Amino acid sequence: MKRSHPRGPTRPSASAANVQPRLDRRSLDMHRAIAAKLLEDPARESFIAETRAILEKREGAPAARRQRNAWRAILSLPLAELAAKISEDSHEMTVLRRASPFAPLLTPQERWAIYRGF
Repeated sequence: MKRSHPRGPTRPSASAANVQPRLDRRSLDMHRAIAAKLLEDPARESFIAETRAILEKREGAPAARRQRNAWRAILSLPLAELAAKISEDSHEMTVLRRASPFAPLLTPQERWAIYRGF
């Protein structure tokens, strides 16, 4: 709902309109960093099991269940395919990354390094 203003209704600023695309680009960069970490150290495959556990704790509406099922399918891919999928620049993955179970793989320092770029 638009607020009243003495000069008429207010409109979202141009920067407010750009927030979600910016967050989506940042999420893509984070998942590319996660994919690189997974590929650099195949022992990190054990992290996939932890990610599955995080995913299974999520509950919610039918949309959340659909996302959880999509993440389950991605987590079942071979490591190289999984890395490619999570760093894919597609509408499907953009939406899925908004509720990603992968965030704990990056250290706080790695996350902040990416945040500073945005």
